[in-house]
Amino acid sequence: MSKALNVKPSAQLRTLTLDAHQKILKAKKDNVTRWTSTMDMVRRYLRIKDELSACNGLEDYVLSGRENQVIKEAAKSFHTFNMITVEIQAKGMDLLDVREQFDTLLSHEKYKMMDTYLGQKAKIVESPDFEVGCIKVMRGEPSTLTEEEVAAIAKLKRKSITSNAPEATAELDVDQKLAFNTKRRKVKMNQKLRRDRGPEESPFLDIKMIVSATSNCCERLFSEAKYVMVPHRRGMSPILFESLLFLKKNVEYWNVKTVGDAIQNSKRDKRDDDDFLRKASKVVCRILRNATIIHD
Repeated sequence: MSKALNVKPSAQLRTLTLDAHQKILKAKKDNVTRWTSTMDMVRRYLRIKDELSACNGLEDYVLSGRENQVIKEAAKSFHTFNMITVEIQAKGMDLLDVREQFDTLLSHEKYKMMDTYLGQKAKIVESPDFEVGCIKVMRGEPSTLTEEEVAAIAKLKRKSITSNAPEATAELDVDQKLAFNTKRRKVKMNQKLRRDRGPEESPFLDIKMIVSATSNCCERLFSEAKYVMVPHRRGMSPILFESLLFLKKNVEYWNVKTVGDAIQNSKRDKRDDDDFLRKASKVVCRILRNATIIHD
């Protein structure tokens, strides 16, 4: 395909594709930073392979029938991979959803060899016990956890409200102690209602809210950065740029009131970076007003 991008073959290809498809279709090259570019290149080749064969100067590079068959088979796999790639980049995807997609793919005989990279115990996984433990908890199967998995996710356990109660309430006055007892009673009532309605509550926190899809967020972050780093903001400092993107990715946790409080706090702060804080607050307000434009 790179040869078809040369000046003369490219001109011929534009004419041939315009006649055959009523639109100009250029040859595509793969990009080493995105595997989807390989899929796009293969799709484009299969669509214009007849026109490529008719271009002068490309006769020595035309693929054989056997090679074309291999390309067609690869295109089917590329379609499958692209479905998963798009799905796991969707908003709201969590560890369990991704695991189910990978397990579905690995259950097919054709893709079992990918278990080395996509399996639960793959060598590239930093902590297999932690990942498997999180998945079991998210599936509602905490009773199936092994000792290693329990130890790996120990920090995700819920803290009992009755633990250390005497120490926690020792310094409270009477009204506060009474309020604390009322709150504890309501919690116990809610727990009893949940037990009556269904299975016992998991001893672990809501992992979906804690263990986020890090690579997913990073991928979106890189895609959205261009909306912030426009030409007239080239002089923006790295720390301010990082702060804006952090706020953008966590937009559901703050609002106009949060920005107002930050501005008021910055006015009371007499440090040397007051000017920076004021500028940052103004930019945050502007980004907030434009959030609907750059938000997914």
